[in-house]
Amino acid sequence: MKKLIIIVVFSAFYISTINAQKTNLASSFSTIDNYFGTKIIDEYRNLEDLDDSNTLNWMKSQTAYTNSILDLIPKKNYYLEKILEIDKRQGYSVSNLKISGNNKYFYLKKSGDEKVDKLYYRDGFSGKEKLLYDPAFYKSSELNHSFVINYISPSWDGSKIAISMSEKGNEIGDVIIMDVKTKYIHPETITNSAPATFDGIRWTDDNNGFFYVAFSVTDPKSKNFYRNMSTVLYQIGTDPGKTRDVFSAKNNPELNITADQFPMILNFDLDQEYYLGMIVDYQTYRKTYIIKKKDLLQGKNNWTPLSDPSDKAKNLDVRKDHVFFQSSYNSPFVKLCKTNIKNPDFKNPEVLVPEKKDEILKSYQVTKDGIYYTTTKNGVESKLYLYKDGKDTSIQLPYPSGNIVLENKDEKSSDLWVTCSGWANEEQRFSYNLKTNTFKPENLIPVAEYPEFNNIVVKEITIKARDGEEVPVSLIYNKDIIKNGENPLLIDSYGSYGISSTPFLLKHTYYG
Repeated sequence: MKKLIIIVVFSAFYISTINAQKTNLASSFSTIDNYFGTKIIDEYRNLEDLDDSNTLNWMKSQTAYTNSILDLIPKKNYYLEKILEIDKRQGYSVSNLKISGNNKYFYLKKSGDEKVDKLYYRDGFSGKEKLLYDPAFYKSSELNHSFVINYISPSWDGSKIAISMSEKGNEIGDVIIMDVKTKYIHPETITNSAPATFDGIRWTDDNNGFFYVAFSVTDPKSKNFYRNMSTVLYQIGTDPGKTRDVFSAKNNPELNITADQFPMILNFDLDQEYYLGMIVDYQTYRKTYIIKKKDLLQGKNNWTPLSDPSDKAKNLDVRKDHVFFQSSYNSPFVKLCKTNIKNPDFKNPEVLVPEKKDEILKSYQVTKDGIYYTTTKNGVESKLYLYKDGKDTSIQLPYPSGNIVLENKDEKSSDLWVTCSGWANEEQRFSYNLKTNTFKPENLIPVAEYPEFNNIVVKEITIKARDGEEVPVSLIYNKDIIKNGENPLLIDSYGSYGISSTPFLLKHTYYG
């Protein structure tokens, strides 16, 4: 499918049609770039200069115009108050949940009357909740500083946690390290990273260091911003300015990494023998490399090619002597495969789960009991399966879901968490027990009740576009609505990069 269109139908919400702004248009100063002999004209390059007073004044005028239009919405204050009332029902929100290997829970939490999230911890799901860190205390002695926590990463044993602090929406943040038991904050601060947007932090097996993507330049206005990135190794207690480069164009010239590509070390488990590196760019399929953990930690740079974009392999997962991956080689759809790590063949692998009719394989997790995987139909209807001993088993979800997220500890454990959500269901997290085939709710926040949505109907259909493509459409409406073609409706659509908008409870839209 090329795109997903979501249509939300209201029974009591009047939408007025307002002509687009005709005056105060943006100024245009054309810039011409030459790419391999082809001239590209950018008529609005000047709008990228945020130090230009003309650009700033124009943006401010646009903000004022937008607010003037929003103020024309009938019953605007009523809807704002309704949104706030709905938000307060849950009491608080939880995000960035991370579970260490020894079952320690770390997460960010914010109550309804708080402006920023705080870091909390509990020993096991049923453990007592403890406040670990309040970002209000970070640089509290300095004027005009206001930070939020935008990423957390506990060590394998949960004894330490890296906390990324971002100020006023900046991408580049500060990373501090805390000893969990004593709440001691190490004096060293990492200042040239953005783990919230650049694939996080990867702790070494000994819990004494971690890998992260480092920026060569931290000034967003520099022409080299987002260029010449590198993955570095930081050891706890050492000078952050003296990290060791382990994966970059400079450190690995034989890999031919370009200035605009991002070399990253992907997620791994404790018992894995290898680190998996990926050259990230704007393509779906990317180059990957592999290196033994002990070699890299001993200072060697012997990264070995693993997969190539022509292999059409993605979501690689190294497990002992095998690499599991999703493949689209010689197929427009996705299949789940594996190949031997010592003699990999991504074009002729062992196919575990072949392509499914009308379903696209979306994600998977390797556990002690087999491989759990999810599929999606038209991007909005999700299913859960277990692959074991060459057989597929469909697992009935707690409720119909448009989106499923899987979490597990490692391949030696049976633990599996399934987070489900849908157009008419609030996101909920469950622990799945294979032996009893049951889902046990494990929500860190109470599930709020929304009686306003009890009469909501969700219908998934497809409509043939002009080019013959079947376009998926989600219809969400009150079951008592009179279908006479006279109802106002809100259309939300997206059709780029092969991305679908996954279903979520539209609790901020009132179906009165």
